[in-house]
Amino acid sequence: MAAEEIKALLYRSSCYRNLPGDYKKEAMWDAFAALKRQKQVKNQDAYLRSLGYKILASCYREKYSVLDERAEKLQKKCDYFLVAKTDVKGQKTEKQLEIWEDAARSYRDRKEDPMEEKCYQQMELLFQRMQKEGAEPDYKQYKWFAEDRARCAGRQKQFQNVLQIIRKAYTLTLHEYQTPKPEDAWPNYNEETRKYHFSRDLEHYADILAEIGLQQEAFVFYSMSVIVSVEDQQDAPFFDSLDRYFAGEWKLLYKTFETALHQRVTEEQIDHLSNIQNELQYDEMKDFWNSSKAADFRRELTWFVDTYCHGEIEFKRED
Repeated sequence: MAAEEIKALLYRSSCYRNLPGDYKKEAMWDAFAALKRQKQVKNQDAYLRSLGYKILASCYREKYSVLDERAEKLQKKCDYFLVAKTDVKGQKTEKQLEIWEDAARSYRDRKEDPMEEKCYQQMELLFQRMQKEGAEPDYKQYKWFAEDRARCAGRQKQFQNVLQIIRKAYTLTLHEYQTPKPEDAWPNYNEETRKYHFSRDLEHYADILAEIGLQQEAFVFYSMSVIVSVEDQQDAPFFDSLDRYFAGEWKLLYKTFETALHQRVTEEQIDHLSNIQNELQYDEMKDFWNSSKAADFRRELTWFVDTYCHGEIEFKRED
């Protein structure tokens, strides 16, 4: 009956944590009692032991601090992969994704990149199964997953893997913003809103690439973010040439960039492009931004910012 007793203690601990009000102490004592009972059993259940460590660590973090040393020690004893692998059984796909995402986050806190990646691999399999069954993954959820996975690969210097992850996320980004939305799908959704979010997502990919030192690839996404911010209705070749841009073939990219900066703009677009110029001047990108490769782009964006942010002129178009 020991296993059932341990399960009951852990279940009650979880219930205390979910109750409204302050029951952290009660939750902590039940989790502690479960681990103590576990040590009295000869053939310990690895899953229940890890689950006990996970719950007790969460209790310490909630009661004291996210950086509590006791919580960190307990976390290190937990096999989060085993816990997730057991907990996903019989769950719906969305719940399974949440469980694996939580496990990946725990390994990220422990700075265990290979185990974090193993959790992402399980999530990727679930996303693939959803697509085979004709259910498109939620765009925001997949984008967050891809960004976290790319950062994990970047910390391990797996640069080709990072690019592969970002390419797939980019494809889904195009599909998201080029697919017409039903009128009631997103309140206040309009052309300017779409441009802003499209541009912002491309900028996020640029930030990730810049963080790990892939400056040329990051520069491509920053440039595309500038263009999309002003005018996202570009011909297919512009969006389909990502690999050429990565290779340094920028004739089409620069031509589109130059044209965009000389179109009508709003005050919000001016602010956004000024912010991108700031991003390009930070430590991660400044060497590339000041190099001869980026000279033409630098000249155009500098002219734009000097004209619209520093010059005393009327905007070309008012909202």
